[in-house]
Amino acid sequence: MEIEAQLLESLASAHSADTARLLESMAPRSAAEVVEILPDDGCGKLLRWLSPLTAVQIFELVPDAKVAGVLSRARDDVSASVLRTAKREVRLRWLETFDPKEQRRMRALLQYPEGTAGALMDPQVLTVAEGSSVRDALASVRHAHQGAFYYVYVVAEDNRLVAVLTLAQMVSARENDRVDSHATRKVKTLSALASWDTIVAHPGWKSLHSLPVVDTSGRFLGVVRYELLRKLEQQLAEVDPEEGSARTGAALAELYGVGLRALFAWLASLGSGPVGTTKGQS
Repeated sequence: MEIEAQLLESLASAHSADTARLLESMAPRSAAEVVEILPDDGCGKLLRWLSPLTAVQIFELVPDAKVAGVLSRARDDVSASVLRTAKREVRLRWLETFDPKEQRRMRALLQYPEGTAGALMDPQVLTVAEGSSVRDALASVRHAHQGAFYYVYVVAEDNRLVAVLTLAQMVSARENDRVDSHATRKVKTLSALASWDTIVAHPGWKSLHSLPVVDTSGRFLGVVRYELLRKLEQQLAEVDPEEGSARTGAALAELYGVGLRALFAWLASLGSGPVGTTKGQS
């Protein structure tokens, strides 16, 4: 059984999209047994390829602590989509298992409708206070890790977005300079309620790698990255507009699947236990 679990983990890690498609084809109980075997990190990677409804059906059959572990390791917009799909009482129960910081982040995403910039954005983005020195801003970058990509966003005390600069601009500045003295104040932004069509058509993509998302008061909420833009473009090109957003959401969950059904079935047939049971029930 240990060897089977290791093989399953290896397949899921190397072929996340394919494994997710196989989980989609299984009965929820069987898929739940597989999810319980996999580590939270591996499940988090799979989650981006599962339809939210399938994920909810599976997660309702595994312990809440496991659900929290997986959702906290998945991309925020993906986790929010799953939580939004769950029934209200289930969603609230799962949210209660998050640590306070993650819970606040998820609740912020959940206030925006599915398919809007607010629901699709990455809220974990580095910001620095207006008036900060370049030295202090660089120290924040060194401690930010995942939050620091290409841009640094400058915010006022009320978290209102006032300027943006690149890491290259900041590194080349003198350490005693104010960071906002090197920043661009005419910032191209997306409304948190912007639709997929609006996101894709935004002229800011001609010169930017990511677009900041703001609420109606101009408060900075997060960013929509170019990687997501390309996926939206691909899905919008493939979907008949008359069939609406429901088909678009379903198409997003079908990206990249080419099938490892035979390999997965072979793995499940190696012995008894949860993996072997999965094959018999799917």
